Amino acid sequence: MLFLVLLAQVLTLQQAWDLAFQGARWKALQQELSLREAEGMEGVFWANPQISYEAEEVRRGSFQEGLQTFRFSWEVPLSPTARYARKAWSFTREQNTLLAEAMKTSFRAEVARRFVQALAARKRRSLEQNRLKILDTLLAYTQRRLRAGRSHPAEVARLEAQRSRQMLVVQEAHVEVVQADLALQSFFAKPFTFDSLAIKVFLPTPSESLYASLQKALEQAPRARVLALEIRRQEALKKKAQWAFFPNPEIGGGPQRSPEGTAVTVEIGLSLPLFNRNQAERALREARFRQARFLHEVEVTTLRQQLAGAWEQYRHAWEHHKRLQEEILPALEEAYQAYETGYLRGRFDLTTLLDAQKELLEARLQALEVEIRAWEAWLLIYETLGQKEVWP
Repeated sequence: MLFLVLLAQVLTLQQAWDLAFQGARWKALQQELSLREAEGMEGVFWANPQISYEAEEVRRGSFQEGLQTFRFSWEVPLSPTARYARKAWSFTREQNTLLAEAMKTSFRAEVARRFVQALAARKRRSLEQNRLKILDTLLAYTQRRLRAGRSHPAEVARLEAQRSRQMLVVQEAHVEVVQADLALQSFFAKPFTFDSLAIKVFLPTPSESLYASLQKALEQAPRARVLALEIRRQEALKKKAQWAFFPNPEIGGGPQRSPEGTAVTVEIGLSLPLFNRNQAERALREARFRQARFLHEVEVTTLRQQLAGAWEQYRHAWEHHKRLQEEILPALEEAYQAYETGYLRGRFDLTTLLDAQKELLEARLQALEVEIRAWEAWLLIYETLGQKEVWP
């Protein structure tokens, strides 16, 4: 038994985060940013110069002679398309920095949700196991009363039925614990067994000053800043498309050797944009630019509404949980102890005692559910702000 106790581990939320950031889920998310940055590099660089060599041999006697041409060509980047492409790429990289922060915060929030669910499943199982122990105590006591002729067989039968049903409830609660643990462990790189969980932080008291600070932090939310940068990025891509029809001249030439002698050729080429003036891309980029402006406005409004809704849910759940812990639960626990003492002394019947026990258990489960809602609301606030510093 001592060996098993020594192996038992307590998993904290911070440890769960550390383990999750070593897992494949987080590494896969990081690659999304790398792909996005790579896709934004299109059109950033100048065209490469080309070198070619051609030889046309003609056999004459014991040696070969013929036309030999060495040619060099390069598209001269007079159009500013590459400059605007680099500008758009720089905005993409800046966006990726903000997206990385937002993704990390969302990932931490998701891990925390699974952690809270696993912790709540354990608390729910503990409450159901406690109720089973109480039923065992009542059943043993009632059986002794029956043997002494002070109880009725119907009371024993009712308790036995209650106990059988409660055993099923405990088994279902245990399955919920296993499922919640597996959902949490799916974030980890390697299997990590733990005996219990612990959150070493406390949710803050909802106050007007806290809400004001959260609203101020919303102004720096990475998701809103990413869309603000998207407007500038789309503007740069729009200017790139506007200049794309401007022809870049191509210069070329090189030495040419023939049986008659050696000469140097120079070539200049220029396309004439008579028909294709990049109309499709220009229209697309103009629409994308307008869309980015509207999306930024919608996102800011959505974030404000999401923060307000989550704050209202958090405030209500926090106050509800506080009232349950400080007023309702102590009163119900005191009432149950009085009913239990009265039942043991023959003052109350079994039905009254079981009703008191059921009411107490339901209040404890309600307090647990309210606590979960408070955590879910705060995690939604945390994810909305997208900044890991905003944490209790």
